[in-house]
Amino acid sequence: MSNKPCQEVQPSGCGWIGTQRNRYFTGKYMAARDFTVEQDYFLSRHRLHNRVLHGWGVVCGLAVFHHPDPVCAKKWVVAKAGIAIDCCGRELVLFKDTAFELPLPVAQVVAPAPVRTEVVPASAQPAAVQSAAGTPAPYLPAAPSADVRPPQRPPQPDYPIEAEFLLCLRYAETRIEKVPALYSENACDPMREEYNRVCESAELVILDPKDVPGCWKRINTIPFDPSKDCCKDCDDTVPGPAGICLDPKCPCQDTVPLALIQWVPEDPKNVVRIHTDGRRTLPTAPEFLTHIVGTNWPHGGTITMTHLREQLNGRLEVYFDRKIKPADGSKTGINEFTFVVQYGDIQRDVQFLPIDPNKLPGLERDCVAVYPIDPPILVDDGRGLTLSNHMIFVTLYCDFIEDCRGNPVDGNFLGARFPTGNGQKGSTFRSWFRVKEA
Repeated sequence: MSNKPCQEVQPSGCGWIGTQRNRYFTGKYMAARDFTVEQDYFLSRHRLHNRVLHGWGVVCGLAVFHHPDPVCAKKWVVAKAGIAIDCCGRELVLFKDTAFELPLPVAQVVAPAPVRTEVVPASAQPAAVQSAAGTPAPYLPAAPSADVRPPQRPPQPDYPIEAEFLLCLRYAETRIEKVPALYSENACDPMREEYNRVCESAELVILDPKDVPGCWKRINTIPFDPSKDCCKDCDDTVPGPAGICLDPKCPCQDTVPLALIQWVPEDPKNVVRIHTDGRRTLPTAPEFLTHIVGTNWPHGGTITMTHLREQLNGRLEVYFDRKIKPADGSKTGINEFTFVVQYGDIQRDVQFLPIDPNKLPGLERDCVAVYPIDPPILVDDGRGLTLSNHMIFVTLYCDFIEDCRGNPVDGNFLGARFPTGNGQKGSTFRSWFRVKEA
């Protein structure tokens, strides 16, 4: 073991990275500094591991919804419980669903200018206001002239002006539980107290998107601006998940953004608009991904035309272990573009398998994808449409098939074993089987 002096700490943008550990031995005198170093070392190394090997963003939960009370929904949102990691590697845990009141801006009110008055001597007043005995009447204020009349007050809106917020989660520490200090260095007060514990928490805060440019990723920005939307980090010699390796870049300061919230008072039916597409998320743990767990045909096997017609009812079924989102038109979900079936003879002259014209590929019971085969091809009608002695090739493009949590299905059919999956979102599921005559 080297006896060379060890640099005590190494600075980074997220604080100190511990380089010294305690070495214990019998009879060692332990001071507060030793225990503090113990915590600092393991905390800094743990957070360094989080930051460099995992990155930062939302880990799980932390969805943002409108407040369930219609009265509160115009000013409040609710952040669901969940966990995030900030760009310094600190875990942010929101233990329960939390309501948050939006700091809505107040419209500027233009105050009217004060009305100037002037006192007019009695001698200058009209005769009608002088007493009959010739005694001057009390002084009366003159009517305001046109140039000092108060300006017209602009119409006042009944709602704040339109605004945009970033709802973020921030790490917080609070010292709690004061106790008497039996001994304290550099202190003569015998009644001195110290905080006994540090409470870690996470708090919801609001940031102005203009103050943190680059924090929120605008999705599907049209038109694309290469000068702004193209990353310029090619000069980073050792890039990491959170930016430069030792000195991370934190575009959202010390927060993790959860939602972009727009306040649009001109739209009474949708005053508060919540956008979550641009927030940064960490990879979902493999056990939380959805997989394909079976099919109604034997992969790589052989079935008869009778079996295909009668036992399979002329349709192909794929089973998932979690609910699948309904199709969003032709973009995502189970549809004729994501559930593709082809057939071919021994020469591999592959063609698309006709679909039942009265039905399209879709979902049944939320967990079953169905491909209905066009009935005429299931029988030999003399026109050569039969599937007998053909290979059937089934493909599911799981990158576009999302489960109820919004994660693409982990559909990689490794080793032709169910359930599918290699621990990553998406991929393509492929299977095949042969059809023969009865």
